[in-house]
Amino acid sequence: VIHKNKASNNKSKLTKFVNALK
Repeated sequence: VIHKNKASNNKSKLTKFVNALK
């Protein structure tokens, strides 16, 4: 479960990063 949560968190960071580029 922790590993899954970490992957989800990384996706969140990536989404924020992409949104910052727009």
